[in-house]
Amino acid sequence: MIFGSLLITCNHFIDFFIVLTGLSLCLYVLIAQPKHLFAIEAATKYYGLGLASVALTLFGILLLYAEYGSLLFSDICWTGNIVSKTNQRFGSGLEVSGLVLLLVGIFFKLSAFPAFL
Repeated sequence: MIFGSLLITCNHFIDFFIVLTGLSLCLYVLIAQPKHLFAIEAATKYYGLGLASVALTLFGILLLYAEYGSLLFSDICWTGNIVSKTNQRFGSGLEVSGLVLLLVGIFFKLSAFPAFL
């Protein structure tokens, strides 16, 4: 509950990543409760997918930092800087790939990405 309310106040990628990890940690504990026979196995598999999403999220943040040189949300305005900074339609390769990796990592954390394929 605390991490959910902290997620609203994030204005930095480091804050966002720590709060998102804290939210996932609560879910790992809830899944691992020994109500069912396969609870520990399910928590372990969910933890493995969480590690993959952490790697994708951090790499996306790294690429965005390499492009902009800042981790503040206010310094990274995708709608304004894509056209004016690079004079291309979709922005640079670092910017687009960083944004895609960041979104895929967040979707993995939210279990909104089809990770079972």
